[in-house]
Amino acid sequence: MRKKHLAVLLGMALAASAPVSGFASVSEEQQTALEEAKNSLVSAVSSEISSNQAISGKPVETTGNVTAQMVNASLLEDGEKAVISTLQTLKDIVMDAQVEYETDENGSVKLNESGMRIIKSVTPYISRMTYNVEAAYELQHPDTGSILQEKKAFDLNGMFSITFRIPIPSSVSALYANVAHISDQGTERFQETIHTENGGKYIEVTTDHFSDFELTFTNVKETSEQPENVYVSSGGSGGSGGDSDWSDTWVPEGSWETFGDNWKYKKGDGTYAANGWYQLLWNNKNEWYHFDAEAIMQTGWFTDSDGLIYYLYPIADGDRGKMLTGWQLIDGIWYYFKTISDGTKGSLYVNTTTPDGYQVDERGAWIQ
Repeated sequence: MRKKHLAVLLGMALAASAPVSGFASVSEEQQTALEEAKNSLVSAVSSEISSNQAISGKPVETTGNVTAQMVNASLLEDGEKAVISTLQTLKDIVMDAQVEYETDENGSVKLNESGMRIIKSVTPYISRMTYNVEAAYELQHPDTGSILQEKKAFDLNGMFSITFRIPIPSSVSALYANVAHISDQGTERFQETIHTENGGKYIEVTTDHFSDFELTFTNVKETSEQPENVYVSSGGSGGSGGDSDWSDTWVPEGSWETFGDNWKYKKGDGTYAANGWYQLLWNNKNEWYHFDAEAIMQTGWFTDSDGLIYYLYPIADGDRGKMLTGWQLIDGIWYYFKTISDGTKGSLYVNTTTPDGYQVDERGAWIQ
């Protein structure tokens, strides 16, 4: 039996006998069944979002000087502690419908007296979801850890980064979610793998500002035409612009290799990444890495030829070597690394004021 897809917007009803692609019609019974199926699916999604065991009780992860930032923003008093979380609201669902036509013994689609295809069934499924997400906090007793107030939303606005989970309905069978993060800063687009944990599905997202997240679903991983191993730079990192010496050539897809305690990246053409910045895929995440002239991935403090200072995560816990951004606590000292993709992303702020209003000295250390 042949199948086709028909866009059905949530809340919109197909009129009885409304044409499907101009060549088929939906009967009144099929229309009623479609509406019932849509309503059932919406109810199931609403219930799943609140009971998703991959989300419930799962704490968010934060990166940066959280307490100091919240005190500076007058969200906390000195000595107070907070538990950070998110508030998520499902704003919209868009459904498509899988249309199945009746066929004869030869596999040809049957037509009615009007010459229109006869529909056997119309089954709705979710093709797009939009969540509004806000950062939230709860006051925590400094000694007992008990919660002292109800959860409150606050404007994150780049104060620090939060890694959190967005629930995915179990009816979504796709492997990946294409995410559009829509905010007043523009629209950021990226792809995340759909994971399953404790019977619930989710994707994991990291951001330093919140707004709407629009999700569409696919089984196609974005690696073919434009590899996730993006640009090579022998200057600064993090996007074109600035004073960096950029190569406008895609990095051939390749693989990570270990040499003793060192890591190298072998590109698809057989050569190794060397003497520059490379944005590469590891553990389903794109991160910036720097390789020396011997093609060894570098870790720890790094100063480039322009005198810009970076910190490359040194711990072998699955993130080793990646360039760090934002506020970072290193050997007991807070430092701030540029978060904007202007050609020098990840560079250390020194002798200046950070975007959130803190002074740092000539070493980049926060002046407390």
